[in-house]
Amino acid sequence: MNDTDRIARLVVLAGVQRDRDLGALAQAAQARAATRVRIEALRLSTIAPVPADPVLFGVHQRHRHWAEDQRRALNHELARQSADWHDARARAARSFGRAAVLDRIARTARRKATSAD
Repeated sequence: MNDTDRIARLVVLAGVQRDRDLGALAQAAQARAATRVRIEALRLSTIAPVPADPVLFGVHQRHRHWAEDQRRALNHELARQSADWHDARARAARSFGRAAVLDRIARTARRKATSAD
């Protein structure tokens, strides 16, 4: 196996890794977006006017406390997902750069191989 063939195999492997890492980045972004939607839905559920009826007021307060607890938990989840997204972005950037550099090297090697023939 010559150098051109080895580089071509590396290009394929780098492309697979790049695609995998870009997929992981997309999944991380999608998870963050879904959590943000859930947080916003909780926020919207608590902006109803305060009822004058004492029974409904109690229900409103219990819901508001429940929503705050849920929002707190979701904010922790969002922080974890954001950290995962940042890691995935860094991995995807490295994979993307590696694939681009190997592709450039492969093109140069092919040009040299064809000019040498």
